[in-house]
Amino acid sequence: MDQVSEAVLAGTQEVAEPTVFAPIAPTPALREEEPYARDELLHEIFEASYLRHTARCAVRQLGDNPENSRKTQLTYAELRRRALRFAHQLRAMGIKRGDRVVICLPRSLDQYMAILGVLWAGGCYVPVDWTYPQERIDYIAQDSEAVLVVTQSERAGAMAVNTLVVDEALGDLAALDAVGIERAETGATPQDLAYIIYTSGTTGRNDFPCQCLPSGAQRKRHSGPEPRGQGVRRVQPCLRHVGRNHVERLFRRRAASGGR
Repeated sequence: MDQVSEAVLAGTQEVAEPTVFAPIAPTPALREEEPYARDELLHEIFEASYLRHTARCAVRQLGDNPENSRKTQLTYAELRRRALRFAHQLRAMGIKRGDRVVICLPRSLDQYMAILGVLWAGGCYVPVDWTYPQERIDYIAQDSEAVLVVTQSERAGAMAVNTLVVDEALGDLAALDAVGIERAETGATPQDLAYIIYTSGTTGRNDFPCQCLPSGAQRKRHSGPEPRGQGVRRVQPCLRHVGRNHVERLFRRRAASGGR
């Protein structure tokens, strides 16, 4: 992923060498009759890593950009604060459980803030590549029934739905309290969708299949409206093996890439 750090695994020292990702250790089953069930939500897995490794680096942006005066790496504590402030902003804008939020941002640390923030607010994020043509972004937003697009001022004016313009909202976000948000406040459950990813296609609308991942426990169907995209399929991963490394892999491989 050019210009963006890989999420740094807990325990990795802050050194210049490439990050080595450790294998994911199996997690004991919660219930014998449901060996793949997990009751954590994705942002709760991140929260558990934060509690163990508060001051360690969580994300690091690679490459020097002399025009960028913002931080190029964040600890778990810093990323958590940013994500929670973002989540509170989303909730103030009316985002609630199950709402789909398109994330259209350049590759940056803001992507990770936005992903976690949407999940903390109870929503489902829909990542799209910053370089997609506007027609494709509009189609994905409409097809996924998104209620908000998170983007930057460069593209905000062309969006067909309401926007949260990150580079214009930084001051307001910094002023918010980074108070934790519990499930009881959002009503979120492990059966809710965590994300919808539209895979690469050409120019035809039928070439946009999408993948959906529940936030926690594996299931066969999900309550609530399904996205209407052609070729929709539900991802059914072996969530018994989901752990702190799953969040890193999710971000590194798919979430910030717009599904490519």
